[in-house]
Amino acid sequence: MSPTLSFERVGHGPLSITIRQAVIAGWTGRDRGAVDHHIAELAAIGVPPPSEVPLFYRISAQLLTSQTVIQVVDATSSGEVEPLLIDDGENLYLGLGSDHTDRELESHSVALSKQVCAKPVATTLWDYGEVRDHLDAILLRSFVRDDAAAEWTAYQDGGVAKIRPLDQLIAACPFAAGDGRLEPGTAMMCGTLGVLSGGVRPARFFRMEMHDPVLDRTLVHEYETASLPAVK
Repeated sequence: MSPTLSFERVGHGPLSITIRQAVIAGWTGRDRGAVDHHIAELAAIGVPPPSEVPLFYRISAQLLTSQTVIQVVDATSSGEVEPLLIDDGENLYLGLGSDHTDRELESHSVALSKQVCAKPVATTLWDYGEVRDHLDAILLRSFVRDDAAAEWTAYQDGGVAKIRPLDQLIAACPFAAGDGRLEPGTAMMCGTLGVLSGGVRPARFFRMEMHDPVLDRTLVHEYETASLPAVK
């Protein structure tokens, strides 16, 4: 059954969207050197390199969630801040999501590692048409911490300008509908940034932000990872 998510559409009120198909666009760095850096980061934890760049991974639409706590097996998964595109058939929207991924499983299969984790998304969307002319100015950041009382540690910091132009990803998406749109009910995460230092790592708490300095507004979402015991 296709999930229906509730959002606040900035400037236009509440909105409910039924997600029929979900896609993760991977290896989408605009700078090939940055892509190679991220590939090396993941290779350091045993993840094989991609067969081509970029790649589009299908995942279950039911994995998208606005919940603030997700459950994972063991403490081997981590988040990634990403621009999120959602098309409801009437409009295309830009939002914020985390491609939370099981890093232990990723060393065996990237596709499966993405399928086993929920994908947290912020509950606010921007109309894509309102930001399309200044996408490269939009900033992305993420933070991690392992204790609710601890200070946040900066984990990723960059911007949409470091990711392939979103219009190119829309056109290349398996669910492209033409004219810069996606098929109704499609959600696509558009790739992430390299981490600042220390390599890719799990964290109990993850915070992500997307800031538009032109329209002076910010999307924020935080979530906690609850680790279930790994039964051998």
